Amino acid sequence: MTPESAAADWGAHSPVLLSHRENAVYAVERGGQRAALRLHRPGYMSRRAISSELWWMQSLVSQGFPCPAPVPLPDGSLVRKVGDRMATMVTWVEGTAIGEGGAPLPGTLADQSKLMTQIGGLMAQMHSLSDGMVLPEGFERPAWDMDGFLSHHPTWGRFWENPCLTDRDRALVNEGRIIARHALSRDVPDIGLIHADLLRENVFTGPQGLTFIDFDDAGIGYRLYDITTTLTQSLEDPELPDLAQALLRGYDDVRRLSDLDLSLMPVASLLRSMAALGWVMSRYPANHPKMPIYIARATRSVEALQQGRNFFLEGFG
Repeated sequence: MTPESAAADWGAHSPVLLSHRENAVYAVERGGQRAALRLHRPGYMSRRAISSELWWMQSLVSQGFPCPAPVPLPDGSLVRKVGDRMATMVTWVEGTAIGEGGAPLPGTLADQSKLMTQIGGLMAQMHSLSDGMVLPEGFERPAWDMDGFLSHHPTWGRFWENPCLTDRDRALVNEGRIIARHALSRDVPDIGLIHADLLRENVFTGPQGLTFIDFDDAGIGYRLYDITTTLTQSLEDPELPDLAQALLRGYDDVRRLSDLDLSLMPVASLLRSMAALGWVMSRYPANHPKMPIYIARATRSVEALQQGRNFFLEGFG
């Protein structure tokens, strides 16, 4: 399947590559308007899972939530499959990402805090709207719960087997698995539909305000995972406690957070850091410059938990 042939199935043309991460995403022209064509990574998500993702996005859009909406094919279906490759199309979002990993958020601390408060409120709205939905029969999305992170076959792979881990790193990561399992077995935080990848690249700002994009990893899991994933790229920032408080303030204004939720934030953050070690195994070579960053985030998170430190209040150190 070529981007040209896939675009033509929707009556679109002139695909221009925008990004190639999990999916290859193209800007296309369709009926005088732009849209986003996605050629999905073979084997990553099933057709049913992709259809379920689009169902959730459409359900959110129908309630006024700012995210892309699926664009149906002429026959009304949402997914085009040729061989092992699947294609989908979603409406265009005007704007740009609020930032990227490895670089500070733009603006002053006041600007950054205002942005985080807005993201927190929008995230809480997404969670609350989702709680009112009745999932269709056959709904299929990844698990971001205890099994999704801590079973013998986690959603993003057996992260403790990352070959770049030293013996010390591996011992810490395995200790992190024990700590997380103990904490989440004792206290179960809020679970439901989550985006699961609300990094800066997936939050757009434009004429319409903020928009969440790229629901490719969306699934059912801990709501705290959305909150702490958004803060992942700020872990090393000295302003982390301020940014965390701003995001939580925005979330709590829409959807109340319990003391339990707040106490488990470092655990939820550790889940992201450990899962990422599995994600990079099949995507980055061993000498990739980001590999040490992923490993350091995971091991430092474990050390903080061993010391009883809540780095969202005290800083990552």
